[in-house]
Amino acid sequence: MENKPNQFTEKHNDSVNIHEILEKYTFHWKWFFLSAFILLSISFLYLRYTQKIYSSKGTILIKDAKKGGAMQDMAVFSDLGLFGSSGNLENEIEILKSRKLATVVAKILNLNKKYILRGTKTGFSSAELYQKSPIKLNHYINDSLLYNLNGQFELNIIDNNYFNLSEETGNKIEKIKFGDKVKTSIGLIKISKTDAFEEKFITNDFEIVILNLDDVISSLKKTVNISTINKNAFVLEISTKGPVIDKNNAIINELISNMELDQLKDQN
Repeated sequence: MENKPNQFTEKHNDSVNIHEILEKYTFHWKWFFLSAFILLSISFLYLRYTQKIYSSKGTILIKDAKKGGAMQDMAVFSDLGLFGSSGNLENEIEILKSRKLATVVAKILNLNKKYILRGTKTGFSSAELYQKSPIKLNHYINDSLLYNLNGQFELNIIDNNYFNLSEETGNKIEKIKFGDKVKTSIGLIKISKTDAFEEKFITNDFEIVILNLDDVISSLKKTVNISTINKNAFVLEISTKGPVIDKNNAIINELISNMELDQLKDQN
């Protein structure tokens, strides 16, 4: 009979302890809710404003410079050890990776200029427009001088005819007419409308960035990857990554076009 009260007391104590633990947690429920809300908000902002990176790929068939045929036609003889064609394939890879070819591509595609549309709602997000830009910058200085420059302009479109311009130096020029020449810290420039210009761009803010050509070429060489599809195939895969798909594709197409042009010259 004496053991029963003791058992009851132990059970009673257990229930009190659980209740105290629950009270400790429920007392801080506001902090748990706030922490969850902050984490969800950070995740949303990260996904919303982090720049997306896209991958593009292309292939090129390497041809025999002497016969004009595909090097694949020599694959059978290569397997027998009669021709050492792998060395030629490595040479073609080095040409595609060369600074000379990267320089040609960078100049043809004007990769030293960027046209960026700022976010209209928050101003945090931005997007490079590349060939779809409604504005275009023309310069009146020697190309060799421009290629050594770094510069940035902020532009606000007032209406169909006028815009405001600010330089990173702090110089501001208001109400410039599209197509008029403007004197800036990098020399005389002209900003014109392109065929992509639409009413929706009025009141929008843009950035025009001019990059040093050497920096552009170094970046291009790092982002472009050249590889063989397999050890017996004389087809090279060219790939690159970047935030603008059209720009990625243009780089790959221009590399392939210039490489094919070099192959034609070698055959003649």
